[in-house]
Amino acid sequence: MLFRKLAIAAASLGLTGAAPPPQQVLAPAGKWNVHFGDNSCKLIRQFGDPAKPTTLMMERIAPGANLSLLVTGPLLRSRTDDGIAKAAFLPFEDHEFSSGKIAETRSDKSSAILWTNVDFLDGWKKEPREYKRQKDVKPLDPVEVAARKALIAANSAKVSGLLIIEPNRRRSLLQTGSMQRVHELMERCARDQLTDWGLDPDVQDKIVLPAASSRSLASYFSSNDYPPAAFRNGEEAVISARLIVGADGRVRQCTSLTLFKAEEMAQAVCRNLERATFRPAELADGTKVPTFVTATVNFRM
Repeated sequence: MLFRKLAIAAASLGLTGAAPPPQQVLAPAGKWNVHFGDNSCKLIRQFGDPAKPTTLMMERIAPGANLSLLVTGPLLRSRTDDGIAKAAFLPFEDHEFSSGKIAETRSDKSSAILWTNVDFLDGWKKEPREYKRQKDVKPLDPVEVAARKALIAANSAKVSGLLIIEPNRRRSLLQTGSMQRVHELMERCARDQLTDWGLDPDVQDKIVLPAASSRSLASYFSSNDYPPAAFRNGEEAVISARLIVGADGRVRQCTSLTLFKAEEMAQAVCRNLERATFRPAELADGTKVPTFVTATVNFRM
């Protein structure tokens, strides 16, 4: 079956109270390496033994989107059928991200864990979750937007490390240190991306009513969209998509991105989402403007 989600639910890590210390702590083996391109903003850093390092990659596919984290290397002991990994940025033990998908790298078949929908919003007051039609999305509150940005910047500066809990409850810590510089680089990359996509960053800042699909994006998919060969082989993947939506509400461009070897799945995502229609984004005076929308599709058996 094709499982679709545009958000990831949190699950308790059990980090509060007398949590056991990490069984392995890895110091940085180098500086952050920057990889900025049209499709995404990436920052990569290695930890532990430089000869056999563990690698952390942080990626964001669009301005304002949450991060994806990928950890690979000898630090990990889990295999693909072991279950789900969990993690949290320290010292924010209560703001965990779960549903870490365990996979294998294409090159050497070593273990890798991918988390999507990661943020630095510890302390943010979330609204009660309830179903709302996408076309009824409320206008953006400039004060709330500014407060959210300020909290992300403040929390990223306070980060000391990334705690990883594998399915066997093995706990490891990557000593990342402050993420302030990471946040600043991601923000700079975000504005450059908008220009590359033909969108004016200053205009995007002035949007008060985001673009919203006329119906749930999940409704564009069915189990028939799972590529037959991938289904037979038990292959799974997480596909992110970025849609450029015109002032007329039509999708002008779809770019699908994935860290998995899943070309057919990536093609299916854009093939379906290109049919979506949106209520265009608007400025305060009602002017309709082009913008971008992101979505995540999880192909899961």
